Parts: sequence; structure tokens; C-alpha cells
Amino acid sequence: LEAKGYTVDFAGDGLLALQLATSEHFDAIVLDLMLPGLNGLEVCRRLRQESNHTAHAWVLRHPGPQRPWVVCVPGYRMGRPSVDFAGFRAQWLHHTLGLNVAIFVMPFHGPRTCGRRGGDGYLSCDFLDTIHAQAQAVWDLRRLIGWLRRQGAPAIGVHGVSLGGYTAALLSALEPGIERVVLGIPAACFLDLTRAHI
Repeated sequence: LEAKGYTVDFAGDGLLALQLATSEHFDAIVLDLMLPGLNGLEVCRRLRQESNHTAHAWVLRHPGPQRPWVVCVPGYRMGRPSVDFAGFRAQWLHHTLGLNVAIFVMPFHGPRTCGRRGGDGYLSCDFLDTIHAQAQAVWDLRRLIGWLRRQGAPAIGVHGVSLGGYTAALLSALEPGIERVVLGIPAACFLDLTRAHI
């Protein structure tokens, strides 16, 4: 690569590779699966998770006295305002029904994307990544609901679609005090979902 005019850095082990990759900008990173310390696959997994350290939600909130909230949980490959606002009819929920609306952004989607498309890395061939992403989604949703409660939300409902429906069902089993849950075409089997999208 240097002979072709590229600048090349080298890391002799996985920990150094991770440190180098997160401290500088690279156009491409080549990882050896047999790196000592952290292997190349684990370095890749940790690099993908960097964009997911911050949770995101699109919020439509009425001024004045507190109103009920609906937390919308999008499906696979969603995560952009243009898609999420239309998919959940956010303007109708907000203006016509008078609800406050929070549209959650799932890990590896929207501004949390780590690949070419939203969702890359969520339903991968490594189901450990899917389990971690799902645990992160529920954790982030519980933090969002906690924030809404601290803001004085009088009631909170959750509406999930597809992968978001599965996530909303899991959330409702773990988070007490959710008044309503709507599961729109919830995913029931990750194996079938993976087969359909990969």
C-alpha cells in the first residue's frame, strides 16, 4: 500500500489497534483475526459499538401543562426522521390527539448507524451482536422513560413496529407503569427475521 502512495499505520495487537482506530481517522482498516490480545473480530465489534454510546430520540413536545407521552419504537432499517415521522403518523399523534411524542432511535439505526445502511450490525450473522443491540435498546428505552417521568409525564404509552414491536413487548415486561403498549406486526423469531433480511 505504501508503494501505491497510501499512508499506513500498524498495530501489533488488538488493544493497540483499537486505541489507534479510535484516536485517528482512517479511510480503511484491515484487521487480522489472529491479533494477540483482542482478536480482529472483537476489535471490529467494539469499533461498531462506538456510534451507539449515545442514545437518540426525535421529540415533539407541547408547551404548557404536561400531557401524556407516546414512545414510538421503530422497526428494522428505520431510524430517519422522514421515515419514522411518517410511519408513526407523528404529526397526527401530536397535533390531532394532543400527545407528546418521542420516537426512539434503535441501536445501529439513524445517527447510530455503523455501516452503509441503518440496521447494519443489528441482525448480523453473529447473534451475540443482536443480543447486545437488543439489551442496549431496552436499556436506552428505560432511560428515556425515566427521563419522561422526571419531566412530570402523567402517562406513558409505547408503540412499536416490527423489530420495535418485539422490543416494546420486552420493554413492557421489564418496565413497570407503562399504561398502554401497541405491538404493530411484532417480530417473533429473530432467526426468521434474519433469514428474511440477510
